Amino acid sequence: MPLAAAALCGKLPHVAGVDAAPEPAQRLHTWARRVTTSRRAPRPPVLNLLLQLREQFGLTYLFISHDLSIVRRFCDRVAIMYLGRIMEMAPAAELFVVPRHPYTRALLEAVPRLDPSVKRQRVALQGDPPSAARLPPGCVFSTRCGHAESACREAEPELQDDRGHAIACRRWRELAPIVEGEIAGPEKLQ
Repeated sequence: MPLAAAALCGKLPHVAGVDAAPEPAQRLHTWARRVTTSRRAPRPPVLNLLLQLREQFGLTYLFISHDLSIVRRFCDRVAIMYLGRIMEMAPAAELFVVPRHPYTRALLEAVPRLDPSVKRQRVALQGDPPSAARLPPGCVFSTRCGHAESACREAEPELQDDRGHAIACRRWRELAPIVEGEIAGPEKLQ
């Protein structure tokens, strides 16, 4: 029995959905957590095992989750999606510190903070999400974005690469950067 299968059987099978037991020859693994369970999964022991296996065998995981605290800890590179479109993609260490897309900012500002003294800039989203069956023209986030202009509603933005940080927003350069929950001046980005 492979190491991962042995480690995931017995006490922990209820906290992880596994495509197959990781084999050293297989380099890409997909993991999904059950969304119908009331338990918070995957739990730290499973994540710690996955991190250990990644180091030991040089594995790559495609990890899909709504839990940004786990994504921040577990992932090297993150893609933020809205209605099936990538809004922003960057190394996790950068994305969580300097989010550039308005949707990413709103997501990160919605995450509860343990330290109440940390100042936050609340990003209020307008309206309801559009139907995935009838996406709006242009940027799919434009119906909820406080920065959207008419051009945003006309053509879907392409991912713009800025040194390995990709952003699907026409106006991202105009928006004041947010660094760790506060508006950043240029000195904080150096």
